[in-house]
Amino acid sequence: MSQQVSIAKRADPDKGGLFEYFDEVLQRIRDRAHELFQSRGAGENHDWSDWFTAQQELFRVPPGELTESEADYTVRLALPGFSAAQLQVAADERMLTVHGTSESTQDRTPNDQTMYSEFDHREVFRQFELPVPVSVDEVRAYLQHGMLAIHLPKLAPAAVNAPAAEAVSVPVTESASEAPAKAKAASAG
Repeated sequence: MSQQVSIAKRADPDKGGLFEYFDEVLQRIRDRAHELFQSRGAGENHDWSDWFTAQQELFRVPPGELTESEADYTVRLALPGFSAAQLQVAADERMLTVHGTSESTQDRTPNDQTMYSEFDHREVFRQFELPVPVSVDEVRAYLQHGMLAIHLPKLAPAAVNAPAAEAVSVPVTESASEAPAKAKAASAG
């Protein structure tokens, strides 16, 4: 069963909150990275290290990979325990952002006393800068067995010189195997 995440365009005033939140998140990371930079005496050549350390202190950073073919990019992130409804995927022509929040819900009886638990509120954030522009209207994301796969088709060379497309938040569905059946059903209807 697929769960959809609403599509948000940066220009849509009803959906702008997602992008504003991402801007706030990035500012928090920038501020913390700058604090780390200053605490080291403003030494050079550690800017990426400061950034990654700040990001990991503020959020869980899921392991992932970015692969490229001639026609597209594919990003895969390990997100066990997350459902599609708990994830937000936003893309513009040169940037992919993934954010998710999950609350732990443990089945316990009233007599259970937790002595130790690492099942808590989880918030993940990951951003990828893309080397060449992608077609944001064709970005698709699928969540299956805790693995999020995001397909980002590259813009055709002629389209790269066209006006920039608006950033969107793309739907995340539970399984890539459901997409062809839905597309066939939609074209038949």
